[in-house]
Amino acid sequence: MTTRSAKILRLTDNGIGYMNDNVSHSITAFSFEQIKGYKGETAKELGLFNGTEVIVEYDDDQHVNAVSIPNK
Repeated sequence: MTTRSAKILRLTDNGIGYMNDNVSHSITAFSFEQIKGYKGETAKELGLFNGTEVIVEYDDDQHVNAVSIPNK
C-alpha cells in the first residue's frame, strides 16, 4: 500500500472526484464513498473544492483504496 497527496481537479454532483497525484502526476478518479468517514455529505459539506489537497491510499496495483481529507 502507498500513501501520497493529490490535488482535486474536478468534482461531480453524483459523488465522483478527479485528482492529480502530486508524485506520479497521473489523474485518478475516486468515489466519495472511498472518503474515510463519509456519511453521504456533498462536496461542499465535506469542504472539498477544486484545488483541495487530499491524502490518497493506493493498493498494491495502484488503485485508489481510500481518500482522506486533512484536518477533517
